[in-house]
Amino acid sequence: MTEELEQLYRLQKIDTALAEVRRDLEALPDGTQERTALDEAAAELKRRQERLSGRESAQRSKELDLGSTEAKRAQCMEKAYGGVVSNPKELENLQKEIEALGRTKDRLEEETLELLEQIDEDTAAVHEQKARVAECEEASTRVTEHYQSESARLTGLVAELEAEREQVGPQVEERLLKRYDDLRAKNANLAVVEVMDGVCSGCNMKVPSAKLKRLSDTGGEIFCDNCKRFLYLLQ
Repeated sequence: MTEELEQLYRLQKIDTALAEVRRDLEALPDGTQERTALDEAAAELKRRQERLSGRESAQRSKELDLGSTEAKRAQCMEKAYGGVVSNPKELENLQKEIEALGRTKDRLEEETLELLEQIDEDTAAVHEQKARVAECEEASTRVTEHYQSESARLTGLVAELEAEREQVGPQVEERLLKRYDDLRAKNANLAVVEVMDGVCSGCNMKVPSAKLKRLSDTGGEIFCDNCKRFLYLLQ
């Protein structure tokens, strides 16, 4: 087998490895998806916290209104039934006001209880979302760290393979190298293929016995009749 075919086969191994490493590098998750999930989780946490804060503020306002209503109702009751008012009309008006304040008190108490229930639900939702944010942060950190280490490793492999290719390429005749590159461009990066059990591993077509003998005896530039790739016979 000629030295140049040996170098072409070696070059094919390098180019195949390069393509695989570059494909792995391109497909390597860089954490974008995890960062997006984290941003969305953080935004949802903020929304839930704002809702909780708003209801807590409303609950405090209701309690203030309730306290004010109860105090005013107590004042009216003291005035109405403390012997201070003797005018029937004024007493009637006070009683109506006491009843209205009582209805307001009942409504405020009901609304306050409802808000307290909602606050409990919102508090639980905030705690749940905080856990979700923490989970997303952990995932984002894990994927980012893996990307950084793995991309550094793969980039190093690319540099090593490219350096090796620069050494092997010049050892091949320019004419053969051009045909090799043309074949790679047309055949998914594969220009030199092994003959296995008398079959071309590039297209799975049987190699004529005369070509097999020539490959075995003298080597040289021998191509598959079907896919036109260089044939290489493993020794």
